[in-house]
Amino acid sequence: MPRVEHVVTEWQQRTLGDIVWLARRDRYRGEARQKIVRIDRERVLSMASPSDWGRLVRRETSPRDGTWTFILIPVNARTTRLVVRSRGPEAPTLVGRLFWVAVFEPAHFIMERKMLVHIRALAEKSGQLAVPLAS
Repeated sequence: MPRVEHVVTEWQQRTLGDIVWLARRDRYRGEARQKIVRIDRERVLSMASPSDWGRLVRRETSPRDGTWTFILIPVNARTTRLVVRSRGPEAPTLVGRLFWVAVFEPAHFIMERKMLVHIRALAEKSGQLAVPLAS
């Protein structure tokens, strides 16, 4: 993913069903994307795989391919906590579960932590990501 050095204005207005690219469109056979399954402006952004999206919006089932959710929790007038929760697919085989635990989870943790540290720096620098307490 390219490194973002500022808050991108056109990414601030998302709606249910919008596609969020997790990598360039030409990478990973064009499958590195999720769709917004829940959005509460300035509070919650939850994404799921395109194959899970319809089922989740209709509340038919739990996600099969995983979700990624960002939650903003106001702490006080100047501070907001960002909580990120991800849930991956259930691996059907022992080899798949071992790969998930030994390779994917550590790599995802490192990348996600780096992303969160960068988001914090951008928020502190710009003040654009503050959440008002009264809504």
